[in-house]
This record gives sequence, structure tokens and C-alpha cells, in this order.
Amino acid sequence: MKKEIFSIKPYGIIYFNEEMAKAMGFEYGDELEFKFTRDAVLFKINNNQLKGVKVSQASTSGFSIRDKYINRAIIKRHQYDVSIIKEGEWFKIED
Repeated sequence: MKKEIFSIKPYGIIYFNEEMAKAMGFEYGDELEFKFTRDAVLFKINNNQLKGVKVSQASTSGFSIRDKYINRAIIKRHQYDVSIIKEGEWFKIED
């Protein structure tokens, strides 16, 4: 069985594989909304916003986010493979 992967790369890419996408309910074409609090980085699938974060299909079997502003904000707190915890309608990034 393949492992769910959500990885924050220091060179500007956030990657998650198909297994993680299925676990989150993400489908190709969906957009993500990020929320930064003092204690956490959260995101959710939200296709009804004006400034959604675009997700592209990665060269491997997965998806990538190449938004430099989102990546810079996340990389200050998290890097490389992280855990994703569901909290209500949001997903929380944890080391």
C-alpha cells in the first residue's frame, strides 16, 4: 500500500501524491485556500474564492503548488514531509 505524502520543498514547491489527494477529497482542478494563524498553517478545498491557490498536476503521480508567497510563509514553520490533520473543514499541517 502506498503512503500518503505531503511534502514542502525548500526550493519553492509543495507536493502531495494521489493517495493524499484521495484522503483529502481533492480532485484535479480544485483550488486551495490557506489560513495562517499564530500557531498553525491550515488549508481547505475552496473553489468559490477569488484568489484561490492553483494546484497543478505534478510530473509524477501527484499534484504540486508553486505559489511562492504560500511556500515562503509555510517554509518558515514546516519543511519536507509533514503530517496533515483534519480539523473540521480545514486541514492542519504538522511536523
